[in-house]
Amino acid sequence: MENLEEIAIKNSELIEQLIGLDTNKANEIMGKYAKSIIAAEEKGDSELIPIYAKMNAEVQEQISKYTQKTQ
Repeated sequence: MENLEEIAIKNSELIEQLIGLDTNKANEIMGKYAKSIIAAEEKGDSELIPIYAKMNAEVQEQISKYTQKTQ
């Protein structure tokens, strides 16, 4: 299981990747990202790591799918 620092680094990297996407797709991904953060905060600290890890995986998957379609 990753620690919060490692997850924060991944989050930053994912956000950087959004810069290359079109505005609508970036907004869609960031909306999902924001909802995941809110859900994680509502769950409390003990459950944050698996929620953030799942969120990272989902956001990365969406970015990958989108970039594959546009290349």
